[in-house]
Parts: sequence; structure tokens; C-alpha cells
Amino acid sequence: MICICMVCVCVCVCVCIHVCMHACMYTCMYVCMYVYTHTNTQQARKDALNCLAIETRTAEITMKREEARSAVGKRIVREDLKKMVPLMHWDTFFEGIGMHDVGLEGGPQLIVRDDKFFDRFNNILTNPNP
Repeated sequence: MICICMVCVCVCVCVCIHVCMHACMYTCMYVCMYVYTHTNTQQARKDALNCLAIETRTAEITMKREEARSAVGKRIVREDLKKMVPLMHWDTFFEGIGMHDVGLEGGPQLIVRDDKFFDRFNNILTNPNP
């Protein structure tokens, strides 16, 4: 199978079945982004695989759609996020996505449906290689 990177449009050969084609393309995209930021190719591949592994673990701890449909949200403030996941740089995150005032007084509110997610997410960040 042949995959085309969405960043540099390079072609990489994937000997995988269709199920992992997405992972192959995603990894290639990450490698290209890291190489463009002057990371050597070997380190870029390692970093890309680490990103993909963390994203996969995060997807596994996310509330299932069936549960989310009936979940009731609760308001939290950014300080709550900082307490629940202290390793995450929340101010930098929200600034980076152009939403610098989310969860702050006078800004848009944060509504969370699965507050247990943050305990699990914090566990991933504190123990990235289980």
C-alpha cells in the first residue's frame, strides 16, 4: 500500500493492512513536521511514534459516545484544570489555540462532561510509557 503524507506530499510505502494506514500516514505527517523544525529524521520518527502512542492512549480513555449522549456537563474554571492535570501548561495551550480567556473570569466557560477523564489524562502524562 502507498501512503501520501499530508504535510509534504511525500510518498511512503506501507506494507500494512487498511486498518493501520491511518497510523502510517499520521506518523509520516508527524515525522515531516518534526524534520521541518530541524529535528533529525531518526529523532523525528521516535517523537512521531511517541505522539501517536499518547494520542492513542488518550482516545482509549475518552468517554464512549453512548455515555456522552446522556452525560451532564459541569462548569469548571481553568484553575481546576491546572489542579487536575498539573503537567499540562493550560495557559500556553489556550493561548496557542487562540482562546486565551477560556475558563477565566469574563471569558467563555469550560463545560466538562467527564471529569474522570482528567485523572486518566494526568496518569498518561505522568506515566507515558506504561
